[in-house]
Amino acid sequence: MHELIKTEQEKEQGSEHLKKFLENIANKLQVEGVPVDSECRIDDDAFKNYYPPAVLARDQQRRISLLLQWQADQQKQDRMGEKLEMLKTAIFHKFLKEDFIVCRSALIDDIDNKIDNVVLEKKTGNIIGAFDEVGDINDSFYKDKREKVLAINTTAGARLRYGLATDPKTRKITPKSVENIPLFYLALPKPYIEQGIKNFQLKATSEYEKKLFAYFISSLLTQIKELDLKIPVLEPERRKKLEIFSRAIQKYSRIK
Repeated sequence: MHELIKTEQEKEQGSEHLKKFLENIANKLQVEGVPVDSECRIDDDAFKNYYPPAVLARDQQRRISLLLQWQADQQKQDRMGEKLEMLKTAIFHKFLKEDFIVCRSALIDDIDNKIDNVVLEKKTGNIIGAFDEVGDINDSFYKDKREKVLAINTTAGARLRYGLATDPKTRKITPKSVENIPLFYLALPKPYIEQGIKNFQLKATSEYEKKLFAYFISSLLTQIKELDLKIPVLEPERRKKLEIFSRAIQKYSRIK
C-alpha cells in the first residue's frame, strides 16, 4: 500500500512539473513574440488581422463545440492523448529549443487537420514538420493512422489553418495558414506515457526523458526513410522541408 501511495504521489508531482514546464515554455515564447496561450497552443485569437471577423466568429463557435466533444472523448480514454501531447511537447522543447520552436497546434487544427504539434525552424522561420499522436502501437488504430499519414504525405501534405511563419521584413513570428507540411505520427503505450510523466523533471532532464526522446527520434527517422523509399518524387516545397527536418533529426539522434 505504501508503494502504491508513493507511486501516485510521484505521478501527481510529475504532472505538476509537466504542467508548470509548459507554462514556462509558453511564457518564454510569448516574450519572443510567438502567439501561444498558457497551454503552449497556437493562439487563434492572434489571427484577428489575418482572418475576417465573421470567419473568426464561426471558428470560435466550432472551437467551443469541438472542445466539448474532445473533452468527452479524452475522458473515455483517460486523457492519454492529451497527456502524450503535453509530454512530447515538453520533451521536444528540452532537446530542440536551440534550433526549433516546438508548440501545440490550435485546437481546430488538432481535431480537424490531425496535427497536435508543429516544429518551426528558427533559422528560416518556416514550419518544417508536424506531429500527430496515436495510441498503443499494438492496436488497430495504429495501422489506420500510419495509412492515413502516408496518404496525407503523398497528396497535399498536412495543413495548418492557424499556423506560424516569419515576416521576411521584420523577422518576427506572425500568424499565417501553412500548407505542404510533412506529417509524422508518434505512438507511445499508456504505461510509458505514465512513466514519462512520473519521471518528468522541471529543472533538469531525467534519464527516462532521454530514452523517450531517443525513441521518438528513432520513430521519426524510420518514417523519413519510408517516405524516401515510397515517394521518390515529392512536391518540391514538401521535399525541402522534409530534407531540413531529416538533417536536424540526424543531428539530434546523436544526443546521449
